[in-house]
Amino acid sequence: MPDADVEEDADLPPPEDIVSGLGTVRYVELEGGFYGIVADDSTRYLPQDLGTDYREDGLRVRFRAAVQDSAMTMEMWGTPVEMLDILRVEDGSQ
Repeated sequence: MPDADVEEDADLPPPEDIVSGLGTVRYVELEGGFYGIVADDSTRYLPQDLGTDYREDGLRVRFRAAVQDSAMTMEMWGTPVEMLDILRVEDGSQ
């Protein structure tokens, strides 16, 4: 009998294609403007599906996202990702 947890995770990308960390949402004024996430290690991520509640320049977030290696973007800024989880980080809490 298959493990139920394995079936639930079947839609998730392999672990090596998932990135996570703390970062800051940034509004970038290129190609008409868009929001990206700059991780604390300076890596830039371009969310394809950043919710409107998180489209705030300077917002600190904790995130987990799936890398979209084959995605083509007009912005040519950062690594395209699909957001899996995102939470606001309050000042002083990490």
